[in-house]
Amino acid sequence: MTKRAPRVCSAGPCQQVATANGRCSLHQKRPDTHRKYGTEPGQVIYRTATWQRLRVAFLSEQPLCQSPGCRALATEVDHIVAHKGDRSIAFDWDNLQSLCKSCHSRKTTREDGGFGRQPKPDQAEN
Repeated sequence: MTKRAPRVCSAGPCQQVATANGRCSLHQKRPDTHRKYGTEPGQVIYRTATWQRLRVAFLSEQPLCQSPGCRALATEVDHIVAHKGDRSIAFDWDNLQSLCKSCHSRKTTREDGGFGRQPKPDQAEN
């Protein structure tokens, strides 16, 4: 059996010798460096079939954005009160609202903080 000639790493301008998968030891893909969607405890709910069915049913019943003054088509189902992994309120129909993408992003940024900002306190607490 003949041996293959050593190859150069396939990661850009790297000139190191590659291993069997085509990259050098410095440019190997490591599983811990890539985050998968839905790995946090509260995010796993969004991958369930129950949530997918609930989302489709809710959007078909409430097709327009429920944000005041917005009349866009809703594409997101938002939890009015954050569930934080609690299944009893995560699948509660009365805790959901339909929002368009921009209104949902605005609400999430305001509540959770965004772009390095601190979350704003609830208006009810003031």
